[in-house]
Amino acid sequence: MKKIICTTAVLLCMKIMLAQNIGIGIDTPAAKLHVTGNVVFSMPNAAPGVPTEPPPVNGAGRRLMWYPEKAAFRVGYTDASSWSFDNIGTYSFAAGYNTKARSNGAVSIGTGNDVSGLYGTALGYYNRVLGYGGSSIGAANRSESSYSFTAGGDNIAKGMWSVAIGNNNDAQAENSIAIGAYSFASGKHSVALGKTNIASGDYSFAANAYTEARSFNETVFGRYNTLTIPNSSTRWIESDRLFVIGNGTSDGSRSNALTIFKNGNVGIMTAMPDARLSVNGNASKSGGGVWAAWSDARLKKNIVPYNAGLKEILQINPVRFQYNELSGEEDLDQNYVGIIAQEIEKILPSTITIKEDDHFKDKRMFDGSELIYTLINAVKEQQQKIELLEKKITLLENK
Repeated sequence: MKKIICTTAVLLCMKIMLAQNIGIGIDTPAAKLHVTGNVVFSMPNAAPGVPTEPPPVNGAGRRLMWYPEKAAFRVGYTDASSWSFDNIGTYSFAAGYNTKARSNGAVSIGTGNDVSGLYGTALGYYNRVLGYGGSSIGAANRSESSYSFTAGGDNIAKGMWSVAIGNNNDAQAENSIAIGAYSFASGKHSVALGKTNIASGDYSFAANAYTEARSFNETVFGRYNTLTIPNSSTRWIESDRLFVIGNGTSDGSRSNALTIFKNGNVGIMTAMPDARLSVNGNASKSGGGVWAAWSDARLKKNIVPYNAGLKEILQINPVRFQYNELSGEEDLDQNYVGIIAQEIEKILPSTITIKEDDHFKDKRMFDGSELIYTLINAVKEQQQKIELLEKKITLLENK
């Protein structure tokens, strides 16, 4: 009889306890378990060893779970196996909905985040962190390599130490940075900054909108710069671009306001400068006149007379023309006045410089500055003839 009474009493107490809140350090508990004061959950060992027991709870459900075997913490909801044994990293922390912190020291907070890289961190919505020490903040980002970082939405940081911030940016190479929207940095140590920019050369920089920096160490600003195939995207080549400002209006109408090559050649409104300064169009300076040059006798040597004059001038054949597609010029409808290089080369060969480009091995460039001095000699010759004729006329008039 006593056994029956004791058993009944125990069952009754258990029923009461299950039906009521339990308080520790408080007389009126407001929850199933209400504790006032400090709470400690601990394990005997100082650091987790090889787990000997599975998590206390598996499968779907809402829970707050301390898993001492891995010194890991989980809080929120999972509808699958996000918080199963294989998805809990030692010293990891996961909170929210279906978050995974699978590696040692991983932190995953939000919804659907998955951290498999050691000591990685993901905050937000369906981010993925695969690399050691990688971080991702925002939505649908991927930090794939060690120490990579993404923030915003739909970004990818694939290279080691790479950074992608904004919307749909892709940092592919080590130490590359893509910031803005739809920008792509695939060169090592490259930067793509703005909208729809591409930095594919190592140490290249592409900024603003719709620009591309393809060669090694190239910097591009503006929009819709012209596109060329560089000699190298990984090393310094003198004939590759160094600095560009694009001023195109669309992908089908690309142009450069300024182009500087690594050899020092500068182009204004031309993408292929073949001299220290190449200008497609007119140039002006205050006050007009020719451009100045040092002419001090103390700076010169091998000084000899220049004899070309009237004879050479009379052979020159000026023409009107337009440039064609092989010229590299942008305005093919503009009319110009000039000469034909092959013709004047036979008359004044020193006015012609021969260079090689993508289309010709012997492309000819004309420098007309020599003609000033040719004309000076021609005028002198004409003046001599005029003076001789004047003397003859005077003699005739005096007879």
